[in-house]
Amino acid sequence: MEWLACVHAIGYCQKHDLSSPIYSDSQTARAWVRDRHCGSNHVSSNPELQALIGRAVSFLQKNTPPKIETWLTRECGEIIADFGYKGAR
Repeated sequence: MEWLACVHAIGYCQKHDLSSPIYSDSQTARAWVRDRHCGSNHVSSNPELQALIGRAVSFLQKNTPPKIETWLTRECGEIIADFGYKGAR
């Protein structure tokens, strides 16, 4: 989901001509964006989710994604979306 969020943020910034940095604390999400693919072998039974993943991969392959910046949890605090599950690294 963090990978999808990053791809959607890239698309939003592109659509609205924004050059804002995009941050993620997920090394995996950043690598998948960099490599322009979804590295998960999991196949969801949810067709809407599968369509979102397919569109995201297609978008990344057609566009040059910006570098996703690393969110430094220790320095900046935990990302609110993590809901306290990860804690400070």
